[in-house]
Formats: sequence, structure tokens, C-alpha cells
Amino acid sequence: MGEANYLKAKCNALIDKALQNKKELEEINIEIQVLEEEKASILARLENAVRGAESGIHKEGESGDTRVSQEQFVSSYNQILQKLNELSERVDVPEQREEVRKISVKEKAKQLARDYVARLIKFLGMLVAMGILSLLATILLDPNLRNMLIELLKECVR
Repeated sequence: MGEANYLKAKCNALIDKALQNKKELEEINIEIQVLEEEKASILARLENAVRGAESGIHKEGESGDTRVSQEQFVSSYNQILQKLNELSERVDVPEQREEVRKISVKEKAKQLARDYVARLIKFLGMLVAMGILSLLATILLDPNLRNMLIELLKECVR
């Protein structure tokens, strides 16, 4: 009964961990989507700025502003790419995974039989040990039996 409760608790813990990982993955996907949209927006603004600079619509004084804004766009774009790379690494990092082996019914029956035989042997060993300790305690507490044991040991030593 204790093993079943242990397995249920372990399964519940794994389910909770899976739900937590799913939630984290959803949050990361949302963050990636926002960054992708921001990246697309920056690319569109950068392309518009480049087209405007190439077409010569801007005056001489405004071209310096265009270059500054292009540099800002590029730096923003690089920051977004860096953030996307960090998020993808965080998602792709293999965590410690517990493998669940699928075993046949026959193998599971053998495993259960071995477990129960081991428990039975352990119980019988404890029963024998407790019996011997109980017998020794009884002998040592009773003066007549204690004297008989001492005499028996003296005869065995001679």
C-alpha cells in the first residue's frame, strides 16, 4: 500500500512539474512572439528609412538624423536577436529527465514478486532476530535461567 502511495505522489509531482514547464514554455512563446513582432516592426521602419535615404527625399541636414535612427534600429534589432537567441537556448536546454521504462505485464509481475519475496525475507529475518533477543532478555532477567546459562557456558569453555 505504501508503494502505491509513493508512486501516486511521484506521478502527481511529475504532473505538476510538467504543467509548470508547460506554463513556462507558453510564457516564453508569448515573449518570442512579441519580440518577433517588434523585430518585424523595426525591420519595416529600417527599410522605410533606407528607402527614404536612397531616394534622396531627405535634405542634407536630415540625412545625419537618418543615419542615427538607422543605427538605433540596428542596435535595437541586434538586441532583439540576442534576446531571441537567449530564449531559444533556454527552451532547448535539456533538463534532467526521468526516463519511464515501459515494461510488460509479465516483467511487472516478476518485479512485484521479487519485491514481495524480499519484504517477506526481511520480515522473517526481523522475526527471528526479535525472537532471539526476546529469548535472551527472558534468560537474563530470570535468575534461575541466567545461572543455568552461566553454568552451561562454563562447561563449554572447559
